[in-house]
Amino acid sequence: NPNLQNIPIRSELGRQIRQSPNWERARALVVMPDGLSINSTHFLAGLQESIGSQLPIIGGSAADIQGRMSQTVQYHNGQVSSDSVSAFLIGGDVEIDLEVNHGCSSVGLEMTVTKSQGGFLQEIDGRKTSDVFYDYLDERPENLNMVEIIYLCLGEKLGQADSDVYEKFMVRTPLGLDKERGVLFPVELPVGTKVRMMHRDPEMI
Repeated sequence: NPNLQNIPIRSELGRQIRQSPNWERARALVVMPDGLSINSTHFLAGLQESIGSQLPIIGGSAADIQGRMSQTVQYHNGQVSSDSVSAFLIGGDVEIDLEVNHGCSSVGLEMTVTKSQGGFLQEIDGRKTSDVFYDYLDERPENLNMVEIIYLCLGEKLGQADSDVYEKFMVRTPLGLDKERGVLFPVELPVGTKVRMMHRDPEMI
């Protein structure tokens, strides 16, 4: 549902999950939101608040496998939809061991987000985000989506508590370039966020 950003909707989703007959034996919640229409930062924060911190949330944003970044689809009980989220619980007599490996190394100097709106990152260190990416590319691809620059991402610097789990950076993959609004990411990167360019290293994956 496109209203998944709204707090009441997220709270209702959390309530439905808690009312699942498998809730008491749940060990992890897997969620796969629409990566284009849903701000994953707000959605996950609200969902975590709704279900509590005792249950880890894992998964990832749905992407367009053909690279057009125009629409994603989610599947649930034989139904196909967009602007939605699919989720399921893992539970039972099991132990969940979570590991994170983004397969990237940082390049260049630390920078600061200086202009953004929602998922659109407009400026880094006072420069257009697209120009910052072009500094690390041999060519100037028109769309800056993950198909054209699959090896180049942005790393969001984390605090000490999070970096103990995710290393020093959370990797953010660009979804595309809107020449008026900036480079689109599946999460919000507010003004003041510290970032570095990240390069995918096959030996680290």
